[in-house]
Order: sequence, then C-alpha cells, then structure tokens
Amino acid sequence: MPPEIFADGFTSVTFRNGMIRLEVGSLPTEEQAGAQTRMEPHHKLVLTPQGFLQGLSLMQDLARRLAEAGV
Repeated sequence: MPPEIFADGFTSVTFRNGMIRLEVGSLPTEEQAGAQTRMEPHHKLVLTPQGFLQGLSLMQDLARRLAEAGV
C-alpha cells in the first residue's frame, strides 16, 4: 500500500515541458502560525496531460457526489 500524503490544498499548478505539475501544501501549525501565514508546499505530483484529465474527471465526479450528499 503506498503511503498517504495529507495536504490542505494546492500551492501551485503549472504546465511545463509537456507535463502538469501539481504542488500541494499544508497550513502552518498553531506554533508556526505567527511567523508563517500561508500554505507551505511539501510534495509535487507530475502528470501527463492525459493523466491529469483522467484525474480531473474523477474529481468532478467526486465533487458531484459530495454536493448531492450535502457536504
């Protein structure tokens, strides 16, 4: 089983050299909040455009199901 990576959101999405790069990050902890106010990137997912579009389709389906469930 691959490890799980927690992220609060995307810090950047770019297209370079024919690949989609999704950088994810996390919000600062309570101890860090005073000195740091924005998400810090910690992992990057690099996808082919085809892989990105497939993932986008899955995310749209998930968003629809969450909306239907009232989340």
